[in-house]
Amino acid sequence: MRYNTMFAAVAKELGSVQYSSRTVQAIDLWSKMYRGWAPWNGSRTKCAGIAASVASEVARLITIELRGELTGSDMMSAELNDRVLPKLRRFTEYGVAKGSLVIKPIVVGDALTTQFIQADRFFPLVWDSSGELIKCAFADQLRRENMIYTLLEIHSLEGGVLTVENRLYRSGNDGSLGTRVPLATVDKWAGLDEEGQFTGISRLPFGLFTCPIANHIDEDSAMGVSVYSRAVELIREADERYSGESWEYESKETAVHIGSSMLRYDKEQDR
Repeated sequence: MRYNTMFAAVAKELGSVQYSSRTVQAIDLWSKMYRGWAPWNGSRTKCAGIAASVASEVARLITIELRGELTGSDMMSAELNDRVLPKLRRFTEYGVAKGSLVIKPIVVGDALTTQFIQADRFFPLVWDSSGELIKCAFADQLRRENMIYTLLEIHSLEGGVLTVENRLYRSGNDGSLGTRVPLATVDKWAGLDEEGQFTGISRLPFGLFTCPIANHIDEDSAMGVSVYSRAVELIREADERYSGESWEYESKETAVHIGSSMLRYDKEQDR
């Protein structure tokens, strides 16, 4: 499901939303550009891969000399060194491409693991008066047979109490979340609790990375913007120029078909 379509469905389901439609549309566009599915890409205008290349190079420069160290917890240190740092360049690329990235640690049994959630699967909903995010949702989807299953993990913070809800929806199309169904409907999520509460919490329990450049799409938004957000039209023009030159190169190899009546045999050529 497209990000803007998903966001509209999530907002309708959960109610209160403090988020600009301009940013929603922009994240949807940046995600498509990164994947090579920009609105102008098609049979006539090819994708030259510029957006993805820009994000890849910026992520390389950010992480090329990155080192990490954590003391005081063997479990957390092992997670950082064995699983987080080796993945960081790849997920940094997703973050700078789409403007934001959520880094969310979770405990499974006795083990600590880290989830990296890209901007087009993260839905900020409410900020408090100080600009802190206090309500959001994460989405995970899978397709089985002809149905689409969407899991929403909803975090809300009020009065020092964190409430986490898990809701599962089933739909036959990409245009809506569909009908809410029990978590046990899908084996992957059958072991999740529908709701849990945690006290003594002062902020949502994850890190939100945003690109350190001003949000020129929506100056009031706390979300980041893509590193190529100010070059959208230039990338479009480059794709069009690339496609034009590619067409000219291929057209030089075009075969010419003419009727035999237009050809005259010159016997002098045989002498």
